[in-house]
Amino acid sequence: TELQDVVNAMRTILEGSRIQQLPSQGAIVVRGTPDQVALAQKLVDDLDKAKPEVLVEVAVMQVSKDKMHTLGINPPTSVSVQLQENINTGTTTTGTTTTTSSTTSSTSSGINLNDYNHNQNGALLFSPCNPVGSKCSTDPYGLCQLVAGAPICNTANNAQFRVPVLGYEAAGLAASDSNGYSNYNSLQVTVRHQFSHGLSMQAAYTWDKDLSDIFFSNSANINNALCMKCQYGRVSFDRPQRLSVNYSYDLPFGKGTEGITNKLIAGWNVSGVTIAQSGDPLTFESPLNGTAFGTSNDSYLSGAVEATFCPGFNNGNVKNPGGTLKNLGAYFNPAAFNGCTAPLVPFGTATGYGNSGVGGVLGPGQFNWDISILKNTQITERVRMQFRTDFYNAFNHPQFADPGGLSFGSVGFINVVDGPDAISHTNVNPRLIQFGLHFFF
Repeated sequence: TELQDVVNAMRTILEGSRIQQLPSQGAIVVRGTPDQVALAQKLVDDLDKAKPEVLVEVAVMQVSKDKMHTLGINPPTSVSVQLQENINTGTTTTGTTTTTSSTTSSTSSGINLNDYNHNQNGALLFSPCNPVGSKCSTDPYGLCQLVAGAPICNTANNAQFRVPVLGYEAAGLAASDSNGYSNYNSLQVTVRHQFSHGLSMQAAYTWDKDLSDIFFSNSANINNALCMKCQYGRVSFDRPQRLSVNYSYDLPFGKGTEGITNKLIAGWNVSGVTIAQSGDPLTFESPLNGTAFGTSNDSYLSGAVEATFCPGFNNGNVKNPGGTLKNLGAYFNPAAFNGCTAPLVPFGTATGYGNSGVGGVLGPGQFNWDISILKNTQITERVRMQFRTDFYNAFNHPQFADPGGLSFGSVGFINVVDGPDAISHTNVNPRLIQFGLHFFF
């Protein structure tokens, strides 16, 4: 309803034909001259002031005419209006304590994302002509041959002869494109509580889903690189659930004291940040798959091919039961992929693409405490000394990296051919204690 209010207000002042709602959630587009764009932005600003419970973000998009035509937008200047609605906001004050809470839902989308080193020359699949071995549109070079009475056209060895541009290998012709797409949805809850006697806390929880057709870094080369929608899934840096709690407590020691006693025992504070979050999305890949296409290179830059689940396994049951500590030697069940490859392609002896999906399973989560104990001492009216001790990973809790440690698996891909997916590294240091003396003047 808030979005419709914006649309109706703009149509009242601007020509109705210049107002367009996009299919994406919470977005409208104003088409026209820079003056009309500026007027539309002013209307949005006025709405934000009149209804502060709705947060409105405005951004000017500069895209090509061809891309605007693809999106259903057609002139060179437009405004994208994104609504971020506060579902619930409240403040409660009782005595000397104050509690503030807010719940926000957020949706955003991105287009024209950079796609670096995008493969352009993956091998095509040929089919036999009649007679087999002759040339036709499905076998322009006469590659198909009869083997044991059956036509064979697509092998791992002849992939370089089935590429669209001869003279380049299947992974040897790449370009930087601007064809990526992303979609982010989240529920964000924040609670702040100001207690009496110098104690305050804030907790922020986010539950999100960050999807894109560019899984890792800025390259989309999983399976068929030219099929962007086939690579759509959770991005490698997503953390579906994250809880962050920060706190500060001014210890009540020495209140009301004076002189040397005050300087020795007053001014102590304990503060810290605690973070608990789920693991990052992982993609299983296998160099035994995709051999018919010449891009199964175990590399996100030159080509990676999804693994194939054995019957009865999927992303929901591939993890070994129990916690991370119990499964350091094999985080995933090796039987999920043992000996299973993608089916052979038609008229071929080489494998097709796998079926494990992109970003379908999460790695180990994190639970970390950073705590500081500090002492503030007022030396003179203008000089203050602070002695502090910082405890990073205060309880020395092991927080493990993804299976594969610092190898290829650490960037979100798990090679199922390399053997058991052992966890050999941590992504947070063991307890680190740091002492500091600071003077403020």
